Parts: sequence; C-alpha cells; structure tokens
Amino acid sequence: MLHASRGGKITLFQDLYKRYSSLDLRNDFDRPIAIDGLQHRILTALGLKGGFGVLDEGAEKMGLLRRSLLWVRAEMQELNRIDFPNDRNISVVPSWSWMAYTGGIDYISPPFNGVEWEALQSPWSGYEKGDGDDEQEDVGANIALVAEAREYEPLRGSPGESLLAFDRPERPVAWETLCIVLGRQKGVALNDQRHYLLLIKAAGLDRNGKQLFERVGAGYLPGRCIKHDSSVRVTIH
Repeated sequence: MLHASRGGKITLFQDLYKRYSSLDLRNDFDRPIAIDGLQHRILTALGLKGGFGVLDEGAEKMGLLRRSLLWVRAEMQELNRIDFPNDRNISVVPSWSWMAYTGGIDYISPPFNGVEWEALQSPWSGYEKGDGDDEQEDVGANIALVAEAREYEPLRGSPGESLLAFDRPERPVAWETLCIVLGRQKGVALNDQRHYLLLIKAAGLDRNGKQLFERVGAGYLPGRCIKHDSSVRVTIH
C-alpha cells in the first residue's frame, strides 16, 4: 500500500474492508475491535487520521474521507445494527460506519479527479471548507459528522441516473429522509451533475434537546433532484 498510487491506495483499503465485512465473527460486536490493530497500522503508515472503517487526510485533501463514507450494502446482503455491550473496548459505533452493522459492504466509486468535494465536519479534521466557506469549527473528541442537509425529490431523476441504496430492507420513504451532498460531478451543468450522497433521517434528541440524525443509506442523484436553495446543518451520530 505504501508504494501504490493514490488511486491504488483507495482501491486497496476498500478491498480490505469489503472482504473483512463479509467474514463471520463469533460475536458481531467484535467487528470494530477485531480489525482495529490492522486499521491503526494502515493509518500510521500512511500518515492519516480516522477510525471505524473511515480514512481522513484532513482539510487539504477532501476526497478520501468522502469516498470512505460512500459505502453501501453489498448485493444480496442485509445489514442489521449491532447491539454493542457497554463493557467492550469499543461500545459505541456511529451509524455512518459500516462497522455498526452486520453484513457485507461495497463502495460507490466516483471517477478519480472527476468530483468537486463538499464541506464536511469530521471527528478528526474539524470543519473542512468548501467553495466560498470560511467557517472553522472544532469537533472535539466525539464521533459525530456535521454537514449541510437538503431535501430531495428522487422521482425527478431518469432511469440510470439515480441510485438510492438504503442500509436496511425496511427502508424509510424518501420524505422521511434528507440528503447530504458529499461531492458533485465536474464539468457538467448543475441539473445534470451527478451528486454523491449520504441519506439520513431524524433519530431523536440529545441531552440538550438538539435534533440528532443517523445514516440510513448512500447513493447518487442528478442535481435537479436536490433542493439547492435551502439547507440545514445537522449532526449525524
């Protein structure tokens, strides 16, 4: 991996996680800890931050984090949320990590050098600036993602233009969910641009009464399906 190209590194770590996610462990709740040593070795060798199956290069290079988040359930696989015992070394895993679920995964793979990545706040690198965005925030030592969420209208897309892959079979209907744009296709008019998305829904309130959200899927839609004129900042656990 150290000698691979940038694209080769991405392909290698994605292949590793795809194969690992399909293994059968004696206890489902061992999923994040059984690979933690190897994950730490990769992060150290490549000089990256990250965890929970996600790699983060920081604000200067935005693509690796977003590609890490564009996982989907593998074909013919069913994902179920794991119940982590409180006495485990890793007892809380965020919904945006595939390690929070049972079942095999795959990745949506945008073309290299073909995407403009959008601003996103991660647990490791703080608020990452998008075009025209000067804000900086410190996330602190938590496991939340913070991003701008928008409403979307999937029926405005044509066959072949859209993919909405929900993590669980009892998927929520579209009006119950919002989308977070992770990146946009370069060199195409806004309405036709492929937008790479996380799909989220409301998941209760925190101790201060603030609305929290959880991931429910990923995918892509053309720009005309997304309401660009309004957004709300959300926290995803």
